[in-house]
Amino acid sequence: MRSSAASDVYKRQGSTYADGPYYNTGADYAEYMRHDNQGLVAGDVVALDLTNASSVTMAEYGLRNKTVGVVSSKASVVGNVPSDNDSDTPVDETEWVIVGMLGQLPAKFSSVNGSINVGDKLMAGDNG
Repeated sequence: MRSSAASDVYKRQGSTYADGPYYNTGADYAEYMRHDNQGLVAGDVVALDLTNASSVTMAEYGLRNKTVGVVSSKASVVGNVPSDNDSDTPVDETEWVIVGMLGQLPAKFSSVNGSINVGDKLMAGDNG
């Protein structure tokens, strides 16, 4: 199937197999996760919310070991689509956010605590 319309949606139940590459312009692997409606935006570092099971919150110093990813701006693959949703209905963004956990993700950062080097671990700083 080929389509040039940006709004086309294709639905298929079951497994999908390909003997060639899958091309798209996204750059990360992500999942939908519940959040506490803090106004999270792309690039925000998020951590597990210790007060709300299976949710994320803006990462801060006390949660630096619970960091799970970055709010995605353009995911390649998105899993964990809310079970009460289908691809024809928009996800409620006041309740769910797409969190990138692997790949190339633009992230907000600060050098207030020193320089940032290749290979440094992603974590929240003293000020979030």
